[in-house]
Amino acid sequence: MAQPTVSYHLKILREAGLVEADKRGSWVYYRLNKKKMEEIREILQ
Repeated sequence: MAQPTVSYHLKILREAGLVEADKRGSWVYYRLNKKKMEEIREILQ
């Protein structure tokens, strides 16, 4: 997958609150938003 495509999808996930991002210099580190994922899990059960 091309880098611009990945960046676009990560942006959408950030806007939805599903992932969080930390920028360190020129690098951005992403992680799941565990609280938001738990909320979704509760809704789907």
